[in-house]
Amino acid sequence: MTLSKSLVALVAVALAALPTYYAKSLPSYFKVCERDADNFGECIVESVNALRPHLDKGIRSFKIPPLNPLSLEEVSIDEGTGPVAINLKLTKLRVKGGQDYKVNWVRPELENHKIHFSIDLPVLEMHGDYEMDGRALVLPIKGKGVADIIVYKISPNATLIGKPVMRDGVKYMEVEDFPVNIGPASLVKLNFDNLFGGNKQLGDNMNRFLNSNWKEVMDELRPIIENVVSAFLISASQSIFNTVPFDTLFPLKSA
Repeated sequence: MTLSKSLVALVAVALAALPTYYAKSLPSYFKVCERDADNFGECIVESVNALRPHLDKGIRSFKIPPLNPLSLEEVSIDEGTGPVAINLKLTKLRVKGGQDYKVNWVRPELENHKIHFSIDLPVLEMHGDYEMDGRALVLPIKGKGVADIIVYKISPNATLIGKPVMRDGVKYMEVEDFPVNIGPASLVKLNFDNLFGGNKQLGDNMNRFLNSNWKEVMDELRPIIENVVSAFLISASQSIFNTVPFDTLFPLKSA
């Protein structure tokens, strides 16, 4: 059985109209950026920053769920070799503050399906259950309970790594990975309850010690914080790229 010429033509017209359909269904505050424009990078900065006020409640047009807080099942680090060396597992993690980002610059590399950029995050708050074992300088540290970690003023550099995917004859760019380098922080505050089996004196002393030596603790926590920031960025971007065709997100001026 073969398709009639009229049906083939109808399918072709429908596929050609998809980018226009999606463009009309995009939120009014979302700025579409032409990939061959001289200000392409600056346009992406404006477009991504415009999403910021809407991420608390999620964005239905892009199928983005509410991201404040962001929920993560588990992140962990293995014992390092620095002055603070711990095995730490955080579960049932709730993360606040990711939606308060500000994009500083963007360097698109769409020929390789990558976008490099830098953001500022004023504060990142993490609350969840923890299990920890290791040492802080010369002191042993061990506990299981509830953890609160607050990181102030970080400026992560990140790279969106995508891959081209064809669906029904239409190109999309799916997000494969989002590696992050968070750089230094201005301050880290920590509290781990129930340290040393609930010994309050030992636990309070250790929490004070960790907060007094937060820079060393930050070096150990860096992989966890980078994973948390990466998870937020994936959650905020993955649905957009999976839902909206590549040529609708990044059309050509001449098209």
